[in-house]
Amino acid sequence: AGFSAFLEERLSADTLSKAELEALDDALLSLCVAPEVQASMARVLVNDETQGERREHLLRTLAMCPVKEFPEVWTEPLRRQLDAPDPDIRARAVEVVRTRELPQFTAELDAIVTSGEVDPYLRVAALDALIRIGPELSSDRFDFLFDQLKSSDAPSRQLAASALGRARLTDDQLLKIAVDSLSEADLLLVPSLLDAFRGGTNEEVGQALVASLTELAPVLDGLAVEGLTKLLSTYPDSVGAAAQPLLARLDELKGNRLERLEGLLARLEPGEASRGRDLFFGSTVACSSCHSVGSEGGRVGPDLTAIGAIRSRHDLLEAIMFPSASFVRQFESYRVETTSDVYAGIIDERTPEAIVLVTGADYRVRVPRADVVSMDPSPVSMMPEGLHEAVSIAELSDLMTFLEALGQSSEPPRPLRP
Repeated sequence: AGFSAFLEERLSADTLSKAELEALDDALLSLCVAPEVQASMARVLVNDETQGERREHLLRTLAMCPVKEFPEVWTEPLRRQLDAPDPDIRARAVEVVRTRELPQFTAELDAIVTSGEVDPYLRVAALDALIRIGPELSSDRFDFLFDQLKSSDAPSRQLAASALGRARLTDDQLLKIAVDSLSEADLLLVPSLLDAFRGGTNEEVGQALVASLTELAPVLDGLAVEGLTKLLSTYPDSVGAAAQPLLARLDELKGNRLERLEGLLARLEPGEASRGRDLFFGSTVACSSCHSVGSEGGRVGPDLTAIGAIRSRHDLLEAIMFPSASFVRQFESYRVETTSDVYAGIIDERTPEAIVLVTGADYRVRVPRADVVSMDPSPVSMMPEGLHEAVSIAELSDLMTFLEALGQSSEPPRPLRP
């Protein structure tokens, strides 16, 4: 009880340094299985005086705490955070529900999805959480996710594609993606959208899928022939036959990667680092949602603070064009199959009870070990393929100039961000 009171006091402190917050996070994650600590966390969450930053740290612990069942004492506090006026708090609360796949919050998620006043990304996140609880998707919600595939915000596009890939879609919905979206989709979205077609058997859908991928073939160099062959294996033989020229083309593209890399290197222009920085931290390609530079950015992928001092221009461009060609060891991706689902991500934590996977920017999923059927290294990087095709040569040149400057003494000063 004394330690619970100490934690409660620290959580309510006016100021805490970054080191103190990290130590507090570690303590909470280690002790959150104890009922008295769970009760303390619940009291702090519902206290109106608790700072927003502290609430976010508590919500991260709720998502990652290695308890088999979500504690009842956390149910009402989490429900209140799902209706919080602060959009960041609501987003963290939705992340808890997504990570732990908690069906008792369906009504709150529905309210977020149907609200016209909520940020689209949060609506997509809430809908993704609902899909994880039950994969069926109504026509209006499918239409909303489909429209988000063309959003100007890269995280919204990517999460919408991931949600559609996880949903159980009708043949008509799959046909709409194949005909009206896939051939024109942001190339960063293609792998997620392809997940929607796994296990399909409809010939019309299969033929439309092959036709759209054939249109994209010249820029699909990262698409694995083996994976696509497996995806199409459940469709009628006529679909597999139609895919043979596409598969041959993908094999050819894989064989001349070095030639294409050298060709793109030759096309790069003199860039401007400040514009490259804006692109890195902007929403078009959202590099900073996974990678950090200094104290800013995400922690899903490698820290790039000094990348320009240790990697050549050739290496940097290769990592952008063919991210699956090589991995930084601690960021190796794994494919985890459970009794009911398949996840792909980077292992963030292992405990005797569960595995925590980073499956996307700002998103983790806790997989109970008892549910794991298999876990194997994945040949596919978490970094999406096709980034170089999603920007212009001028933008890519600016981005490369920015990355090359990182870690160099001549790095230009950071412009103020809005």
